Amino acid sequence: MNNNHYLGRPTLSSDEIDAIFRKLEPYLRSGLSVNKACLQAQIPKSTVYDLYTENSQFAEKVEAAKNYSSVLINNILIKELSRIAVKQKEDRKLTQQDIKLVQWLAVNSKSTQEEFGRQIEINQKDSLEEKKQEAFNILQDPKAFEIMFRVHNIAVQRMNEKAESIRHPEAQTL
Repeated sequence: MNNNHYLGRPTLSSDEIDAIFRKLEPYLRSGLSVNKACLQAQIPKSTVYDLYTENSQFAEKVEAAKNYSSVLINNILIKELSRIAVKQKEDRKLTQQDIKLVQWLAVNSKSTQEEFGRQIEINQKDSLEEKKQEAFNILQDPKAFEIMFRVHNIAVQRMNEKAESIRHPEAQTL
């Protein structure tokens, strides 16, 4: 009797694992869940979930692919905010689009909602659209917008200082 016979699935080679990931990657990067990516790539979910739990490199690749669109959008938003901050610093007039972007981000971004979003109580008689409009109207106040932009500029300055200290740690003093 041959004791080298194993029950269950055969072990996948590195090339096979890479091929599975390459099939999943475009779907994950587009924002689909692992489950939906498996369906689209026609890969058994059980295979992917087993690899995910047993192979940390595969899991890291999957997580990076899942976060791709979020990171991409965040980078675009940060570039736009930086462009707007430069315009403001140079005392150039902001366009209506610039203002609306900052207002939208202030209300909808997780990092600014608590500071700039307003808690609006909604009861059954109120329509959600009315409350959204009320929240947007609050941000139309020029003084509120100016304060929000000053806070943004301070945050950008601190982020730049932090990034610089990470790039050049030898310049830090103890």
